[in-house]
Order: sequence, then structure tokens, then C-alpha cells
Amino acid sequence: MEVPRSLISRRRALGAIASAAALAAAPRVFGATSSEKNPAAPYSAINTGTLIGYELPVEKQIELSSRAGFPAIELWARDIEAFLQKGGTYADLKKMLSDSGLKLENIIGFCAWAADDPDERAKGREAFMREMETASELGARHIAATGLGTANLTREKLDGYAERYRELLEFGEPLNVTPLIELWGSHTFCRLEDVMYIALAAKHKNASVLLDFYHLYRGGNSFESLALLNMRGINVFHINDYPAYPPREKLTDADRVFPGDGICPLVKTVAAMRSNGFSGALSVELFNKSYWAKYSPEELLKICREKTEAVISESAKIS
Repeated sequence: MEVPRSLISRRRALGAIASAAALAAAPRVFGATSSEKNPAAPYSAINTGTLIGYELPVEKQIELSSRAGFPAIELWARDIEAFLQKGGTYADLKKMLSDSGLKLENIIGFCAWAADDPDERAKGREAFMREMETASELGARHIAATGLGTANLTREKLDGYAERYRELLEFGEPLNVTPLIELWGSHTFCRLEDVMYIALAAKHKNASVLLDFYHLYRGGNSFESLALLNMRGINVFHINDYPAYPPREKLTDADRVFPGDGICPLVKTVAAMRSNGFSGALSVELFNKSYWAKYSPEELLKICREKTEAVISESAKIS
């Protein structure tokens, strides 16, 4: 999804960084130390948005992802809802996941919980809470929280977003579901310092973020900044790659390519993430239309898994 890039001044951005640093002791995703390093390895997962061009029902997505050898999966809320509307139940879907051996890592939804418009925000918040209940029913521990409905980011708005995020965290805590602030590279929440500020300012023990290699690059962030984060507090990281052309500012979701087929320093970055404690899911998320035309779903999933596991394997040699 492509929307106009948010407007934030250099001075305000610096202010956000300074404020975030002042709150660094709050959530678990800031300030890793050598004593906190986790030797466990990250693992591959599949975001079923990668299959969106095939228009497969959720039960087929689960079957094919399992057959491809992925240990974990991210399902889209809209596909789950379609399954339920056709007469399926949570129990049916949960059994499918259990039988497949797939861990349901995360739910992907697009509710405008943080929207600037009060009416849109109220509806988005209610919808998001229903999706958290769905995640809980299915045993998912995480759900994506995008900045849909926000625009023209300013420093003055960040605390309001943090308050709204805390409400979600509090609602999700008894459900054992954590909303993850998702960074989108061409959206309002496109800067690492801003999503970290929101997570930190929420002042909740479960606050965390959902990052993505393409979106970090598209938003003009530095991968070296990830060294500031305690990666043990990040459970899902979307993996993909991007070409040298078009220029960064012109890239769209459809330009994403297989891990290792672009210019992203994936192996080096994943190695650094591992050294800083990352042992979560590297979940493939692609929207490349040429792949849907060229490959069958089975072929696409096989390539995604092999290329992701190659990055994991290579990163272990230098981490």
C-alpha cells in the first residue's frame, strides 16, 4: 500500500530521538548489552500476503506453506474472516494449523486504530480489538498495528499515538496478544525513531515493533541504527530485498524481490541482529506481480524458504 510520505522536520525528528533516548529504560526493545545476547537462531516464516496474487483461501495457504517446509506463518485477518463467513470456525482453523505443524506467528490487519479523525479512530480501535480477540482464539501471540489513517506526522502527535497504542497493549495483555507497531516505508510511520518513540512512550512492558527490510530502506532509515535495539524484544521481522533501480523514493511494494536477489545487506544485517539477541521469525513478505505470473504457489514458496534459510545460514558464519 503506497501513500504520501509524512512530513516531519529535521528539528522535530531530532527531538523525537532525544525523547526516545530519555525513555530508553521503558520497553524491552531498546538498549541491548553483550550480557543479553541470545544464542538461539532466527527461523523462517511466510507472510501469506506473498500469495495474495493467487487468491487462495486460508486453508490452502496453510497447506502449501506447511508442505514448503516453513515452521511458522503470518495470516491476514481478511482471509480468516472470509473463512469464518463461509461457515468455518476458530476450532477448525486452529486444528488446521496444529495438524500442519505451523506456528501462527502473527496476524496482519489494517484497522485504523491510530487515525487522526476521531470517528475513524473509534471504528478502527473497535475493529482492532475484535482482531486481537481473533488472534487469541487462534493462539497467535502478535498482531500488526499499522499507522493507517494517520497523516502529516509532527512531533506533537507522537504522544497521542503512544496513548492509543497503550490502550491496545492493555486490551491485549489478558488475551496474551501483543500489537506490534509496524513501520511502513512510504507512510506516516516510516521512520525508525518515530515508531520507537511510540513504543517507548507507551510505557508498557509488552511494547514492541514490527520491522521490514524493504520498509526500513524505503523510509530512508539506516540498518546500522538497529544496533541500538535489543533484538530479543523483537519477535517478527519481515524479510525481502529490493533492486538498485528504481531509486529508493520511487520504489513500491511490487518492486520487492527474493531475499538475496537485490542490494539489501541482508546477511550482514541479520548477523548483527543475531549478535544483538534476535531469534525470532524472519517472515517473507513479497508483492511482486511478476512472480505470481511466473511461478506456481508451490514454486514461489519453495524459493522463498530456500533463500531465507540461506540468509540465516550465511549470517551464522559471521555473527
